[in-house]
Amino acid sequence: MMQDSIVEVRYLPLPPTQDEMAIVALNRPQAANAWNRELLVALTRAIEEVSKRPQCRVLVIRGNGSHFSAGADVAWMQASAKLDFAENVQEAKLLTALFEALANFPFPVLGVTQGAAYGGAVGLLACCDYVLADAQSRFCLSEVKLGILPAVIMPYLVRKIPAGPLRRLCLSGQVFSAETAQEIGLVQVIASKEGLAGALRKELETLLACSPQAQRSAKALLASLLTHIHPQSDHTAQVIAAARSSEEAQQGFASFFAKAAPAWSCKVPEF
Repeated sequence: MMQDSIVEVRYLPLPPTQDEMAIVALNRPQAANAWNRELLVALTRAIEEVSKRPQCRVLVIRGNGSHFSAGADVAWMQASAKLDFAENVQEAKLLTALFEALANFPFPVLGVTQGAAYGGAVGLLACCDYVLADAQSRFCLSEVKLGILPAVIMPYLVRKIPAGPLRRLCLSGQVFSAETAQEIGLVQVIASKEGLAGALRKELETLLACSPQAQRSAKALLASLLTHIHPQSDHTAQVIAAARSSEEAQQGFASFFAKAAPAWSCKVPEF
């Protein structure tokens, strides 16, 4: 486990394979995991380091304590208000680096949220492949109440949330529930506070029963299709041909016909 004052990173083995899973947690519980420059830099560094570990199968993003994140730290907001235009651009680039690191992450990312997820924290969840939420979670794109807007996180929000509800939430800054977050596609699974750990374990078991290379390829294809238009008979045909001829596909087909567990199958550890 790697831990500093504001970000916690844990690597857990996945027996009987040599693989692992990673848990990255915002670790400012005394401040409701509010963001400041130090947290953004540390979180970005942690995500980038996890992404480079070839044996890692899944990343879980969560917040320690009662809240996922209450958004920007008050002191950081006060300092930002005194910056000139060029300095504000540099501060915004810190956010961009974080969101790009997570949005382009090579293997599955699960977000787990409880309590408050406000402001940029909503954007961080939107960068996850899917999100599990405590039923009592609350969300808010609160920027307009401060005279600003969720500009840096908007590209990631529009990939998850339909334009109609996104307009309403961005323009009103209203707090919305886990149920609403699920209805608009930001959240995929809702569980009680007591049942959240079990729901996460179930999702991990499902993910870890699948081919890691196929998951990486699926994420790359989805990212490509969201940003480019590819002829159906060309790009996607090449992708599936490469997948079918891969070593993992051969193992997968052989295991299926033999009614045996594939080599990548593993158990979810205790955490």
